[in-house]
Amino acid sequence: MWQHFVVKNFRCFSGLVLNHLARVNLIAGKNNTGKTALLEAIHLHDNPANWQLPVDISRARGIREPSKALEDVCAWLFYRGHIPSGLSLESHDQKGVTRTLTMYILDPASARERFPEAEKALASIIGPSLKGSLSRLVLKYEQTNEPERISIGVAGEIVGGGHGGIWIDARIPRNMPDVFLTAGGASLMQDVGFFGELEKTKRQQEILPALQIVEPRLQHLSLVPLAGELVIHGDIGLPLLVPVPFMGEGMRRVLSIVLAIANAPGGVVLIDEIVNGLHYSVQKQVWQVIAQAARRSDVQVFATTHSWECIRWAHEAFSESEAYDLRLFRLDRRDGEVSVASYDRERIESGLFNAVEMR
Repeated sequence: MWQHFVVKNFRCFSGLVLNHLARVNLIAGKNNTGKTALLEAIHLHDNPANWQLPVDISRARGIREPSKALEDVCAWLFYRGHIPSGLSLESHDQKGVTRTLTMYILDPASARERFPEAEKALASIIGPSLKGSLSRLVLKYEQTNEPERISIGVAGEIVGGGHGGIWIDARIPRNMPDVFLTAGGASLMQDVGFFGELEKTKRQQEILPALQIVEPRLQHLSLVPLAGELVIHGDIGLPLLVPVPFMGEGMRRVLSIVLAIANAPGGVVLIDEIVNGLHYSVQKQVWQVIAQAARRSDVQVFATTHSWECIRWAHEAFSESEAYDLRLFRLDRRDGEVSVASYDRERIESGLFNAVEMR
């Protein structure tokens, strides 16, 4: 697990340091303080060879075809859109390993000067008309006791008016599972894929207790065709199995969370607005399940919220569990800069007792 995470020149952060990370980390703060941006930073860091992610991450923010304007879209990954200095995302784990992902957008001449071998490899496979035109997206990955690795590419209008990319990917000896659940929830396809993996290994029973918090009648889950595709169905004692998407938003949310944790062993799960769709009366039990599942799968969780009840129920759930492996971080914006306050068990308890604003 990570102990520290450092963000430099990313989105709204000129610099941000999260120290003393726990198994489960709750990110709070007012609107527009960077809660979702922090999850995006972690997501990018976990996928250092995924050249498409810096472009496609904008889809979740409503940009339908980000590759049509790589520099214009990706510029807003950088602090205040300031590209020249690059951005960096750095983690430190409990074994003393440091991993750093640095990202640049460079013109061809600068790429040739700073990363000559990578630019030469890219130039050998792109057409002559692109060698001196499109900006290069460069990902530099560094890890303790490992050589530096570079991925480089171009994205945009490539052939015949189409949009795509040409890339040289670095071979990175790293496999950290990473799942990002947006505030809108996971896709049905993702849930089905994760559920299928549990079915293959006969682990379906791991997720039933969590779902029974929302739907106590649930006895079993199955994959059943519906409208031409496989959909997860539940047995709640009716004559027919009921499609989970029709059981309500809370059911879908809990299902997506527990499936993500179960399918990311040794990795990271990122959850934006974690209590979306969950009634306050079940939140404590859901947090208890998340704590158990995260420990069982050795997963580190980062979740955002602006809910007082969410913080309260998370604190109570971890206070009653085998270990208090929860930490709260509150983001604040002052004079255009984002700062972070860190809360351990004692500070959370004091804040709740004295009605201190921690959301």
